[in-house]
Amino acid sequence: MMLAAGPALAAAPSPPVGDFDAVKARGELRIGADPTAGEPYYWLAAGKPKGFEAELGEAIAKKLGVKAVFVTTSWRDLLPALAGGRIDVALNALEVRPDGEAAFTTPYYVSSQAILVRSDQQRIYGLSDLAGKKVATTDGSVASAILGKLKPPAATRLFADTQAPFKDLAAGHSDAVLLESAMVRRRQQADPKKFRLAGLPLLPRPYAAAVRKRNPQLLASVNKAIGDLLNAGEIKKILTGYNLWDSLQSGGVAPAAPAATPTPSRHRAHRLGGR
Repeated sequence: MMLAAGPALAAAPSPPVGDFDAVKARGELRIGADPTAGEPYYWLAAGKPKGFEAELGEAIAKKLGVKAVFVTTSWRDLLPALAGGRIDVALNALEVRPDGEAAFTTPYYVSSQAILVRSDQQRIYGLSDLAGKKVATTDGSVASAILGKLKPPAATRLFADTQAPFKDLAAGHSDAVLLESAMVRRRQQADPKKFRLAGLPLLPRPYAAAVRKRNPQLLASVNKAIGDLLNAGEIKKILTGYNLWDSLQSGGVAPAAPAATPTPSRHRAHRLGGR
């Protein structure tokens, strides 16, 4: 279901599907995003879009000479909403991957997995150290699949709420958390005396915006906007503001090969029924 929140948001209009000329004529770039993504990606505060993807969407729209209008769309419905013409761009933690309807832009961020432990934990310094340990993560996530392949497998503690693994770790019920690096780093920075990062980021995965394949002019325009923002250092500035600029982003966010199979990003595989 499409929900509008606040003056900066709008209910998704009906088709027709439009390319760049239609976007310019409308004066709006309709950007699909799910506010339950939360910090640091995209969320609503007093009805207004916040997060690094909100700032990026506004910067792209400005480059295109139009207004960014964020259309609240559940994450699992982003690509269907795009295919149906209800939004122009999907911009919300989407991994570059093969898709019959969507074309992905130049990546704007490289995500990864990271390990968080309590500061007094002296036996975990990397992924292999999680074998046989109690590790908290989200149900159906990339991290949960990784943990199941360890030898011996980790005793995985699964949660639907993305904040629950951190609470579980703080309470001493688990030995570590394995989740997307942006969320892990943000939690560690919020309480550096209690938590530490264990090892380097794992499994880098590029995030990109998506447009309809039948809208090549819009794809080219959004790609140019992202390229200009990268070259001008604007994306670095946005990411730095959320403590997201790291070694994976250095030198600009380079395009990466698509995943062999469509894989949900971050913690959201459970929303797709384990797709």
